[in-house]
Amino acid sequence: MDYQVPPHIKTPITDIFSNLHNFQNHPDCAIRELELVDCLEAYGPQHAERKCRVLMADLKECVFRTKQRHRLVIMSGERHRQVCDGERDPANKYAKPPPMDTY
Repeated sequence: MDYQVPPHIKTPITDIFSNLHNFQNHPDCAIRELELVDCLEAYGPQHAERKCRVLMADLKECVFRTKQRHRLVIMSGERHRQVCDGERDPANKYAKPPPMDTY
């Protein structure tokens, strides 16, 4: 597990780039990061990897969105297969969007 290590020499440059290590400006991941930090603080570095692994996985998924990207690749592949097999018209490869005034 990666832990943040404070810099050995504190300069204005380290102060400028210190906020790059958190996700508080990210609207979706800020809450998950705070939950993970609370868990890490509660259990300490020895037990945190075992006790907080679900929260770590949630934050990692929120930041990198690997499952979402994988799902998009699968849907694109299925759409391509349907076009190649003749199940879907190549000109209308995507489904029609709903009307503009619907929610």
